[in-house]
Amino acid sequence: MSRFQLAFLLVGLLFLVLGWPLATRRVPPNRLYGLRIRATFADSHVWYDANAVAGRDTMALGLTIVILVLLPLRIRLQEDVYAAVGGAFIGVGTLIVTFRGWRTANRMLRTTKENSPNETLT
Repeated sequence: MSRFQLAFLLVGLLFLVLGWPLATRRVPPNRLYGLRIRATFADSHVWYDANAVAGRDTMALGLTIVILVLLPLRIRLQEDVYAAVGGAFIGVGTLIVTFRGWRTANRMLRTTKENSPNETLT
């Protein structure tokens, strides 16, 4: 196993470990860990629901990385090409997980506000 394969394997395992507490709703609202955006801080239900989605997505990305590293490659890539492709996969995957979590949280907050009774009656 090359040093890049080992590094990507460790990143995949780290994503699995970091995603699990979020996916299982074990992380309360805080300023250090989780999907920390305005929508998740506005409502605790949105925090737990959106972080559960982001945690599952993070775990799915981590598992995908681990599987791709452990699968025997039929085409042997040069080490620098392997590093670039792996880094791009991790970068794009992380952006997708983040964007999906952000959209999910904002949609959940909008739905929560639409379903709550109006506080001011005219």
